[in-house]
Amino acid sequence: RESWMGVTTDADAAEYAEWLLAQVRRFRRQGAPLDYISVANEPSYSRNPMSGEFVRDVIRNLGPRLEAEGLRVPFVVPDDVRSSSGAAVAATVLADPVARSYVGALATHLYDEPVTRVSSMRGLAERYGLPLWMTEFSLSAMGSAGRGSEPIDWAVLMHDLLARYDVAAIDYFWGFIGAGSGSSLISLHLANGTYTGFSRNKVYYYFGQFSRFVRPGATRVSAATSDDRIRVSAYFRGPDRVLVAVNPGDSPVRTRLSAADLAGVRAMSATRTSPTEDWAKLPATDVSGASISVTLPARSATTFTGEAAP
Repeated sequence: RESWMGVTTDADAAEYAEWLLAQVRRFRRQGAPLDYISVANEPSYSRNPMSGEFVRDVIRNLGPRLEAEGLRVPFVVPDDVRSSSGAAVAATVLADPVARSYVGALATHLYDEPVTRVSSMRGLAERYGLPLWMTEFSLSAMGSAGRGSEPIDWAVLMHDLLARYDVAAIDYFWGFIGAGSGSSLISLHLANGTYTGFSRNKVYYYFGQFSRFVRPGATRVSAATSDDRIRVSAYFRGPDRVLVAVNPGDSPVRTRLSAADLAGVRAMSATRTSPTEDWAKLPATDVSGASISVTLPARSATTFTGEAAP
């Protein structure tokens, strides 16, 4: 960002809004109209911090102009580097009725503080009836949030974001960042600069235990386990029922998983990722009432899918 992009004056906020408006117009001209817009990536980042007041004033200025041009694009607020600073920015924006009317979602990154700090963003999302997204983080940064940095730890983090903090969307930061990086989802292979193929890294498969099966539009419902070492979450979308169970420990666990929405489901297919498996297909598991009894291997994530009877 240029040095003036963050100074809280009417003139600078208006100029920044003009700059953003030009981008939104260009996307429309190119046939790819935006669904959402963010004022800035990580507004509190030290290279050129933006105050909550500046973000608020940009939205107050730009929101009506977008609406007048038939380009009403909801704002995502604030996409900040950490939840604690993001909550301060978001609170300033949401306290203003005009700015708040143009906000469509709250978003945070997860750097440099424990994931428990997401609770401050969750509180704002609940108060104002907005979805909460986690829009930037990866395995390589897990240590900055006080977490382990193995692929199974990413599955644990996804569970916690979804089930403990009501996060509605999760973005993995690194799709590809280098041929030798285990933190990216895939590795691209080159021979003297020529592309020869790709391979999926382990975190790709753990990520897919959620992303392949919990599709956009699914709703999370309460789920329970008979062993509190296991993290389990449940989702439904139409007749589809999904359970995702994560065993982060070093020993297999026999447990009963339950969710009220499993009533009427006869059996559930299973797909598992573990240190020795990548999306391994498993025999179907019968549903008894509204629960299933399963053995979950060490450091595994298992997804169970089924359909409710019509």
